[in-house]
Amino acid sequence: MPPRARGTRPHYTPLESSYVTLGLPVCSPVDAWLQCGGSLARDELVLLGDALVRRQNPLTTLAKLESRVLASSASPGIGTLRDALALIRPRTDSPPETEVRLMLLEHGLPEPAVNLAILDDNGRFLGFGDLVYPDFNVVIEYDGEYHFGLTAQRVKDLDRIASFVEAGRTVVQVHKEHLTGDRSIILGRIRRALVARGWRG
Repeated sequence: MPPRARGTRPHYTPLESSYVTLGLPVCSPVDAWLQCGGSLARDELVLLGDALVRRQNPLTTLAKLESRVLASSASPGIGTLRDALALIRPRTDSPPETEVRLMLLEHGLPEPAVNLAILDDNGRFLGFGDLVYPDFNVVIEYDGEYHFGLTAQRVKDLDRIASFVEAGRTVVQVHKEHLTGDRSIILGRIRRALVARGWRG
């Protein structure tokens, strides 16, 4: 008899591996992501997937996600998982970066590279741009509330962005309110920056 409890849903996905945490067996991050296929929307799965293959301390690889989806054709929501997999990108630093990238794609803008190294004309490393259009020298930077109260980090970010501009990049900053309010404002700003740099989409 499967376990039953109010507010829970049993899963029967074959597990890749399991771990013991606080005395309880838990599935791997990849298996947990697969089990979400039947209950989460595509973009939510992309957010989770990007977090799994993030730039710092990734929990898995894109190749591992691909192989598990390929081997799980009978999993609930497999179609949604496949759609999400096609949009997952390694090297993210935060969920809002993924939200911005998906917003751009949804509105017909080209897909930016994720956390690309920015170099000056002499090849000196200036920092990683959150979302970068290298062909158009446009950088999109997400500015979240985590900066507030962290003066040293805030100054570091401002100096990094200033160095991008000094090296000839157009920088568009996106605040969290741009994602929850009228998105047409920030979308128009990004589109104009790309057009000014030669994009003809």
